[in-house]
Amino acid sequence: MAAGTAIAGAAGTRPDPASKLLWATIDVCDSPAHPDTVGIRGSMPGNGDPHAVLYMSFRLEYRTTAGSWKAIGAPGLLPFVRVGSGAATARQAGEDATIAPSATATVLRAVVVFQWRRHGVILATYARSTTAGHTAAAGADPPGYSAATCRISRTGAGRS
Repeated sequence: MAAGTAIAGAAGTRPDPASKLLWATIDVCDSPAHPDTVGIRGSMPGNGDPHAVLYMSFRLEYRTTAGSWKAIGAPGLLPFVRVGSGAATARQAGEDATIAPSATATVLRAVVVFQWRRHGVILATYARSTTAGHTAAAGADPPGYSAATCRISRTGAGRS
């Protein structure tokens, strides 16, 4: 899915797809403390509904030699992780993935799929690919790190 992709959902209280609180970023990239690791973090706004539940799904992708992006592992969505109530202003969550370095550098990005549900009904689903310039609430290494992509290589020169 491309950055900013919207997926239709049921009628109901929908979050603003243009919200500055809706983003995905790489917050760890092959750092000394986390070798061969890519940290993915997402942020999503609440929709003001205390009965809504927020979910995220994380997918790692690599850049092909032709310049397109391909999912690592199964091409479908990974299981969704419950991240909190829709009454919250915003919620953040993240996942770390360990990547085996190859002989050539591998450029990675992630796609985070966000869902707002109420009583099991999907109100809205949006997807964002990782971008730089975001502030992670926790887990970034080094603190404050935010990137669109991550380069993993056998030499350990990860930051892109």
